[in-house]
Amino acid sequence: MKLTLHCHERTPAAVVERARALGVEHVSIYCDVFPDYDATGIVPLEPLREYVGRVRDGGIDVAGAVKWTGRDPGYVLDPASHRAHVDGMLETVRNLGAAGIDTLLHYVDPEAPADPVDDERAWAGLVEIYRELVPEAERAGVRLAHHAIWMFIPPDMRAEVVATGITRERYRTFRYPNWPGPFLLRSADEIRRLINAVPSPSNGVCLCTGMDLMGGDLPALVEEFKGRIYYSQVRDHRGRWPSGYEVFSGTGEVDLLGTLERLKAVGYDGPVSPEHHGRPRYPGEDLEAGAIAHSRDLLAAAGV
Repeated sequence: MKLTLHCHERTPAAVVERARALGVEHVSIYCDVFPDYDATGIVPLEPLREYVGRVRDGGIDVAGAVKWTGRDPGYVLDPASHRAHVDGMLETVRNLGAAGIDTLLHYVDPEAPADPVDDERAWAGLVEIYRELVPEAERAGVRLAHHAIWMFIPPDMRAEVVATGITRERYRTFRYPNWPGPFLLRSADEIRRLINAVPSPSNGVCLCTGMDLMGGDLPALVEEFKGRIYYSQVRDHRGRWPSGYEVFSGTGEVDLLGTLERLKAVGYDGPVSPEHHGRPRYPGEDLEAGAIAHSRDLLAAAGV
């Protein structure tokens, strides 16, 4: 497995500097660091090639890329009217492959339609898009590692939100000021539905330990998705949704070591990225550096 740093730096030099400082040899870069990406949804090929080349010249491997599909439910409710959005997804996947990036951590984050009666139409639209996107990924040699939005409640809102009586069963129709959601894909169940709808070696899963937050059984999920896990994320928390909260890696209730051992047992050898580190425990604490160090120790303990 590859201990991988998520890098949101806009210059290759900054990526290399940060990776070297943390002793990491692999990084994943964010699509939105490229000019005009927010407007077009496209990572342009030549700037991407230059960026990746300079990072690799610095001795750092670009193990993957990170992108979001977009929160607007309109593109899944009516893909034909959002053709530019869909075309941007397709071109970005082509360009990632051409630049030698073979893994895309893909956050599938459209918000659920305002009316639950439209959910199935939204799913039909999403599958329609994936019937184009997945073959494009196959041709480009890119593996899609899908990640739902197990919607975390910000710490400063948790008490208020929990006091409303919110439950997982009420999640679909729940609205709260300044709290995004609900999302169309929100648990391992929806990830399963998406990859089964368009079967392909390029259509896979990000095995995130945050799946536990929404009630997922991590050992069972590793076994179920083996062979289709293309990315892994390490995060820790206490409790489950809605009252669960993020904590620093290794101080929560998630069996992080056991999960990595199971991933090794099923032959997973891709990126492992720590994320969602909780709040700093003292002023100036570099949580990311600490989480990288802890994940390195976990990987060593797992025999990786």
